[in-house]
Amino acid sequence: MLIPLGTDRTARRKPLITPMLVAINAAVYALVLLLARSGAADLNELIDLGAFDSTRPERVWTLITCTFLHDPGGISHLLFNMIFLWTFGCAVEDRLGRVGFLGFYLVGGIVAALAQWLLSTLKGDPSLMIGA
Repeated sequence: MLIPLGTDRTARRKPLITPMLVAINAAVYALVLLLARSGAADLNELIDLGAFDSTRPERVWTLITCTFLHDPGGISHLLFNMIFLWTFGCAVEDRLGRVGFLGFYLVGGIVAALAQWLLSTLKGDPSLMIGA
């Protein structure tokens, strides 16, 4: 497996949105685990609340919330997503600007969820989607 270590693009300014997105993703992951392990909430209900469910597309908030959820069964899903986000996000944020990059991240999550919905509908195979 290839793990990106950086880009050859020199940044013009310090990234702001990329570290914030990494922090939000990590905080949501920690909060889900904390609530589930403390008994304050059921893990499956927490994931269901924010995951995009192809059988319930009317839950439009999940088009965004699903991008901040990661597999609670192991940290590797979160870890690899955040390594790639940090490595490439900083360069893309520099190129698109802060607002442009945030829009790109959110629209990318929405497009991915809608593509999942379309494919699962065509296949007749319902699915839940989580991940950045």
